[in-house]
Amino acid sequence: NYLSKLNPVKLTAETCTDAKLLKHEILAVRENGFSTTVDQLDYGITALAVPIHDTNGNVIASINTSAYTGNTTPEKLIERRLSFLKKAASNIAQTLTRYPTLKTILRP
Repeated sequence: NYLSKLNPVKLTAETCTDAKLLKHEILAVRENGFSTTVDQLDYGITALAVPIHDTNGNVIASINTSAYTGNTTPEKLIERRLSFLKKAASNIAQTLTRYPTLKTILRP
């Protein structure tokens, strides 16, 4: 439903704005536990992101890391940073569980 109403902005020639492809990417993130992008946000940015879940398993935020596209690949980011990023996401989720009032800053 959300994607059917979404009007994505194409930030670069690489930005995915097709609802079907975005849905496919969301499903892949659910399966893999992470997402990568190359030059979709801006040219020269390769990024890796992982979700942050609440105690019910709902995604409430995400955390990412990025590097210059000329110096890395998604595969290198996954190899070098994914475990650290997942640990950081877990630490944030645990902190939000201990201090539930912090979750209010995540709401629009």
